[in-house]
Amino acid sequence: MSQNEINPYLEKILSSKKGDSLDCVVMFSGGKDSTYLLYLLKEVYKKRIIAVSVDNGFEDVRFSENAEEIAKGLGISYVNLNDAKPYFKLFYESAVKESEYFSKFSSINYLCVLCNYILWGRVVKYASEQNIPYVVSGLDPGQLNYEGEIHENANNIAARQLKFTMNKIKEAVKETKNYSENELYRKFMDETLTFPAGITSVFPYIYLEYNVDHIKEVVLGKTTWKPPFNFKTDQYMTSGCRIIHMLYEMESLGIIKTQEKEQIKFLYEKGAVSQSLLDRMDPTLLQRVINFKNPIYDELNIKDFIKSKCKECNVTFHE
Repeated sequence: MSQNEINPYLEKILSSKKGDSLDCVVMFSGGKDSTYLLYLLKEVYKKRIIAVSVDNGFEDVRFSENAEEIAKGLGISYVNLNDAKPYFKLFYESAVKESEYFSKFSSINYLCVLCNYILWGRVVKYASEQNIPYVVSGLDPGQLNYEGEIHENANNIAARQLKFTMNKIKEAVKETKNYSENELYRKFMDETLTFPAGITSVFPYIYLEYNVDHIKEVVLGKTTWKPPFNFKTDQYMTSGCRIIHMLYEMESLGIIKTQEKEQIKFLYEKGAVSQSLLDRMDPTLLQRVINFKNPIYDELNIKDFIKSKCKECNVTFHE
């Protein structure tokens, strides 16, 4: 994957519309994949872009500072949307306590996947407000799970699937207690899970060759990126969100299933990650002890609920 090679399909998509002062919002998590896209879109595709993060309240404490530093180093404007933290907390609480509603559109409640759609909706709303025609996603091939033919309409197919799933999530959210009882939360979810007209969702990793080692090499050499939570560079793969650590515990209760094992297996089969990364996702290493010293259980108001599930499933917990 040449750093200077322009994919014709991606270039055609990104050149079909032009904004007033900016062309693209890049949904920026501060992770390696979205950092690589910032570099690529600005330096190779020469697009006028802005990096936009959504703070769900559970990111690495250095999340916004690091993201802003990366963007600044590339000469890109940065915005951190941090007004929705209380609504994300209510969503996570509902997704745990009322996971049966979210199972209606998926047999498995992938909390991180559900969350990403809400993050995405919030960024699309921002783009619409600023009259920016494209919102670019850093979802990797394993997260996209796109296995169709690669052609100029592949991005449209993925975007239609995204909107279809967004509508299903909206249906599930409407069933929950927090949605019915909290007017501000209800307004936020209605607005966030409704796509405004005129915004095109773009998924570059449908078209780009994806290789984790290469992406890390570029972002380490061309940007100020570094892994969150003091991960070693060769061990870091995905999220900097604190909730991910709790999910591995809750997976043993059958409430949540994390996507990472399937994602990394998919990428390994495509030659995008190493055997060592795949080995670290061994399901036999699944956490079987719930640690209630983790403050997230209190922050999400789910401790009593999880405690009852531990007793029901005969899973050990520590207070």
